[in-house]
Amino acid sequence: MKKIIALVMVLAGLALLTGMVSGDRDCSRCGGTGKIADNCSFCSGRGWRDCSLCNGHKSLRCTVCGGEGSYVCPQCHGRNDECRYCGGNGTIKCDRCSGTGSINCTSCGGAGNQPCSQCGQTGIKEWNCPDCRGTGKVND
Repeated sequence: MKKIIALVMVLAGLALLTGMVSGDRDCSRCGGTGKIADNCSFCSGRGWRDCSLCNGHKSLRCTVCGGEGSYVCPQCHGRNDECRYCGGNGTIKCDRCSGTGSINCTSCGGAGNQPCSQCGQTGIKEWNCPDCRGTGKVND
């Protein structure tokens, strides 16, 4: 019986000693949080990114007039000085763009930017620390 108690005590001591020698400590890279945070590379930490359709320009070229603001009269094809449809001008002002040649971007609504889907508009991206694999602890 004394041998069993001695053996148990030796094993307990070894377990305690092993835990002290190879004990876990806070990861120095993540400060024990298990996470690394940095500016989102997708939006450069802004929380939004330039619109993918208009590249931040807020408008698009009008597809009706090709960006010209007017188009050739469909009645006289620009050849009749007395055309009642175009008033003899040969061209008609584009109704879609009001003669400007551009329209508000259909993707961003003319804002020029969109919320960043990668960081949820926070500007910060988090990932598991590669040193501690997200546990916050490393072995000595």
